[in-house]
Amino acid sequence: MMTRNVSLPLVAAICWAALLLPASLYIPIENPQNLSYQVHGQTVSRWVSLVRGNGDWILLIVAIPLVLSLVAAVLLILQARSKQRILAGAAWCLGFLILAGAFVGTVTFLVGIFVVPVGIFLIISCTNLRRDQILISPPTKSGSRQAVQQRNAA
Repeated sequence: MMTRNVSLPLVAAICWAALLLPASLYIPIENPQNLSYQVHGQTVSRWVSLVRGNGDWILLIVAIPLVLSLVAAVLLILQARSKQRILAGAAWCLGFLILAGAFVGTVTFLVGIFVVPVGIFLIISCTNLRRDQILISPPTKSGSRQAVQQRNAA
């Protein structure tokens, strides 16, 4: 079972990633040189959306954080049910992959900074799930005193 401190950042990551798609269609964030035109003898540069400046193919790149956050959500849901650490590790990797992509996007398209919250929310969700599972998991026979001490310390 996923708690609120796991599900809220997860939902926030998915919603933020989903909002990037309409934002790339409508929010004017790019000032391309090829869309300058003459008005009353003056050159006017118009800010345009990411799609208008780069073409429709850019939506494939913008959709990547959404797809990765949905995959991470499935992995975290499975992790909450099965207690296998490999699933949470894969979700962590997806969060850091999104952050790395945001850095590359900041360097190349200068809009990758808008992807950073998706990665941060995923990492927060992974951290909270791990903390919850450590607090809930029963102590093992060997080192049970140590497991109880760790639970009490958290």
